[in-house]
Amino acid sequence: MIHKHDYVENGTPLINPSHMVNGTIKEDRSISVTESKADDLASYRLAEGDIVMARRGEVGRCAIVANREAGWLCGTGSFVLRFNPDINRRFILLLFATATVRNYLSGNSVGTTMTNLNHSILNKMPVALPSADEQHRIVQKIDE
Repeated sequence: MIHKHDYVENGTPLINPSHMVNGTIKEDRSISVTESKADDLASYRLAEGDIVMARRGEVGRCAIVANREAGWLCGTGSFVLRFNPDINRRFILLLFATATVRNYLSGNSVGTTMTNLNHSILNKMPVALPSADEQHRIVQKIDE
């Protein structure tokens, strides 16, 4: 739905895998669209607390959408993941960084030149999800 001629400088940014760095979003204001085009793509708008995840290239690459990025757009190379508010977003980032999850994703991705993930692969991924308190303790321990 987006073509090269749709890109403008300093418009509404699109978030692609290259913009996900160490769990945060580093926008490229040259990869953005006009507000009018962004309105046409409203179903791809990001909200604070969403997680954007690469769907091609480096599997498991993801970032948490902060307040600053709310309203930006999920680009074509990314998925937006929305979770119950009780799930610790930093725990999810840690989970996707594990060898187990990365091996699952790369082993189930499709394509030969550049592997791709799809919703079906993500929906079938087994996840051991501890209680909210335990998620918090795990994140705290990693931070230490």
